[in-house]
Amino acid sequence: MIKKVILLILFIITSAFLVILGFKLFTPDSQKQQPGTIPLKITSQNKVKAELFVEIADTPDEQSRGLMYRTSLEKNHGMLFIFQDSQPLYFFMKNTYIPLDIIFINSEFTIIDIHENVPALQESPLISSSVPSKYALEIASGSISSNGIRLGDKIFFEIP
Repeated sequence: MIKKVILLILFIITSAFLVILGFKLFTPDSQKQQPGTIPLKITSQNKVKAELFVEIADTPDEQSRGLMYRTSLEKNHGMLFIFQDSQPLYFFMKNTYIPLDIIFINSEFTIIDIHENVPALQESPLISSSVPSKYALEIASGSISSNGIRLGDKIFFEIP
């Protein structure tokens, strides 16, 4: 009788361990926050359209490098460029091996300009904001259309 109880307890513990391990192994990386990223939400009328994990580029060196030399970008991941002041922003795709969607955002966290499907390795023309922007968000090409992101949507994030 004691052997059966011990075997049952071992079976339950092993089963619980395997279930937890399975969730960890089979949860897509695109749904996980990676080290060095923060969560960012894009909303419209208080409804979440997209939940992303983004790296922050807030120094001149990080901003000039951006996503250059990357060969892949996970779904729902990207890079948020934060500038000191609102200004005309210019981006190019030199040494950027993946096509991107680029979103420009004002100081009120409102999306004010969108560039979809910017080809990889494109050095000209420059991708620019139509009006001064404080933030730019680079995400995988196709993310804007697949999430229904539009002008006027809002972004929300917190920097720890």
